[in-house]
Amino acid sequence: MAILDGLSGGPAGDYRGKLPEVVVINSNGERRVLEVLDTQEEANNRAAVIEEDFATLDIDAWCVRYEVPGSFFDGE
Repeated sequence: MAILDGLSGGPAGDYRGKLPEVVVINSNGERRVLEVLDTQEEANNRAAVIEEDFATLDIDAWCVRYEVPGSFFDGE
């Protein structure tokens, strides 16, 4: 799970007025945007919740909750 700068795709610490994104990146390096937030604080808070869900839910339930196809994690 990562928080990325919404326009450059770089780390959110490089935030310069661009909207931060919470993304999930699979083992192949493919990324999928889960949420786009207004502030870095909101993105940090949502990422923490999403990471907690990833740690506590089984992969199928997590994928349903965040609308990520299960095939996104194939090979992991």
